[in-house]
Amino acid sequence: MSARTIDVPTIRHFPTPADRVFDAWISPAEIRGWFGPGLGELTRLEIDAHEGGSFFITQRRTHGEVGHWGQYLIVDRPYCLAFTWNVTGAQHADIVTVALLATDAGCKVKVTHQLDASTGAAGPTRKGWARMLDAMCRVLRAEACA
Repeated sequence: MSARTIDVPTIRHFPTPADRVFDAWISPAEIRGWFGPGLGELTRLEIDAHEGGSFFITQRRTHGEVGHWGQYLIVDRPYCLAFTWNVTGAQHADIVTVALLATDAGCKVKVTHQLDASTGAAGPTRKGWARMLDAMCRVLRAEACA
């Protein structure tokens, strides 16, 4: 990671309990429903969700296979999940932190993607996480996410 990073936050409220939303981040069956919606079939999905564990996700897209992989840094169910984030072709690993806060009506989810400021990828990164969180709402049958 370069000396200069930026945090790209994406926030959603889920009318679903925090433990249920947390599990959607580490359940292969549920990840298949929300990861990279509409971009292609997941051809590899391995999740070993404990601190020091790793994940591998490969998606077949129109221009070829794209891999995402990383190591879990924090696994604190149902409050926090943090992991390194590598993507095929990227120069640096990023850090992604998922914070969940229980509310009376479900939970608030804040995904913070820390990335190299020189990439100019803040907009596409925010848009990508927003699409995935929207898809996660559908997977959890919680259509009224905001």
